[in-house]
Amino acid sequence: MIRRPPRSTPLYSSAASDVYKRQLNALGGIASDRRELERAREFHTLSLELARRANRLSSEAIVLGNLGDIAYQLGDYAAARAYGQSARERFQELGQLPGMVIALGNVAQADLKLGDAGAARRSAREALLLARSLGSLPDILWAVYLFGQILAETGQEARALAPYGLARAHPALENQTRLEIDEEIVRLKLPDDEVAAGLAAGAGLELEAVVEEILAGKW
Repeated sequence: MIRRPPRSTPLYSSAASDVYKRQLNALGGIASDRRELERAREFHTLSLELARRANRLSSEAIVLGNLGDIAYQLGDYAAARAYGQSARERFQELGQLPGMVIALGNVAQADLKLGDAGAARRSAREALLLARSLGSLPDILWAVYLFGQILAETGQEARALAPYGLARAHPALENQTRLEIDEEIVRLKLPDDEVAAGLAAGAGLELEAVVEEILAGKW
């Protein structure tokens, strides 16, 4: 599953339309958590319309990311990519780099599902560069995990264990990402002893060295 964007950072307006928009977005999140995906999409679509009418770029970026998450869960990867790219553009307009990191990673995951590993690698690399510039370890680790996904989806399942193991062993990894990595490991369908050895080897790697190798195109 792709990541939802961060909450809006500017102060909320007390205008009735803004209150209604936030309520719709919150209801969309609740429906998504309950796997009521079509209903979630309706709430977020209404919230997006209100955000655009009010010219609230930050809110628009967040809702676009939420709609991308819903589309991804529904298997509509082309729509997920389009929403992610739009969210990236809005976050870039606002200069909100953390949001750009998440949007780029989400685009990478959608590209991977669409069979375009090259595009996925480019977006994941850009996300990693931004995460490193921010000094955000959770985002750096998420980007490393993305490269593990790319390896796994391109027939390099055993190699994917190294980035998975590195990310899983790091204390800064977000719990949601850890759960997703565990799910990905199961999908690899590799022998237990090979998985254990690969994860252990990955856990022994040095994060900055791996980041440098990824950026140099060695992964």
